Amino acid sequence: ESVQNGNVATGISIAGKLNARKKVELYSEVSGVLQRTEKEFKEGVSYRKGEVMLRIESAEQRMNVVSQRSGLLRSLAQMIPDMRIDLPERAAKWEAFLSSIDIEKELPAIPEMQDNKEKLFLSGRNILDQYYGIRSQEERLAKYTLSAPFDGILSSASIDPGTNVRPGQRLGEFIQPKDLELEAAVNVADAASISEGQAVDLWSDDLSGNWNGSVRRVSGALDQST
Repeated sequence: ESVQNGNVATGISIAGKLNARKKVELYSEVSGVLQRTEKEFKEGVSYRKGEVMLRIESAEQRMNVVSQRSGLLRSLAQMIPDMRIDLPERAAKWEAFLSSIDIEKELPAIPEMQDNKEKLFLSGRNILDQYYGIRSQEERLAKYTLSAPFDGILSSASIDPGTNVRPGQRLGEFIQPKDLELEAAVNVADAASISEGQAVDLWSDDLSGNWNGSVRRVSGALDQST
């Protein structure tokens, strides 16, 4: 029989820990009482990207932001008459900005300032400090609601509705279960047959079926126990 040279699949027995490649540890950046949402915040519950996972009581922070927006409206209303005198060609855009503000909604983008004269005029009346101070509080207000960053499931949940949440408290872990990574050790004899980017087929004696994958990383470290 003539020898036919070709690619030969190498079988290597491995054992390791299967982990989600994409996972997020959930922590609270604000304090308050955890409220109930449509889905119970429990291990194994799945969420779609953008879906609300949990919500923390934020009434006090919301009212504070509304009060600050109202203060900005008052400052703009007092500033515009002076601007009509000192910078008449700029007054129209700030009047439009004033009209676009709704104290129950996030602030719109601030109009572009054309030169230092306009910047100093606004800074002298505390408009810029108020505006960016409110935007900072709006960013903080958004942290009272935690939405799913991608399609996935809760692999752990550390709190229940009604719990008083503290800043820095761990809430749970969120993973994407369809993208998994197997970290495994191989013996020295088999190491030469493995390279980064190599396609692999995986199968198990305990589960039916097989899975396609690829070698994502090869560590240069040696494990003395294997």
